[in-house]
Amino acid sequence: MKIARKKSYSIISKLEIVGLLRMGEGNTKQPTLLGNVVFNVITTLDVATNVYMKLRTIDAVELSGAQTNEEMDKLVDSLIEDDTIKSILKKMTTGRTKI
Repeated sequence: MKIARKKSYSIISKLEIVGLLRMGEGNTKQPTLLGNVVFNVITTLDVATNVYMKLRTIDAVELSGAQTNEEMDKLVDSLIEDDTIKSILKKMTTGRTKI
């Protein structure tokens, strides 16, 4: 990242204050459990925005109501590569009944 050293220290200090970073072994900064969760959420959001059009396609197919849960799972598997996004989508389609 191309930021000034003073700015980076300021950012790190703020992350410590809000509880996302802590002092680790050897005077290093390590993420807290909350920091790990926040990082994973941000990473998942980034992936989701990168596959936005694929998610829109899955949405449109699901709204048509013509697909079974198994067919929706196959569609998700074929379009989405990220395991986290796949598991979220599959949880959302599991147990839904078609009218």
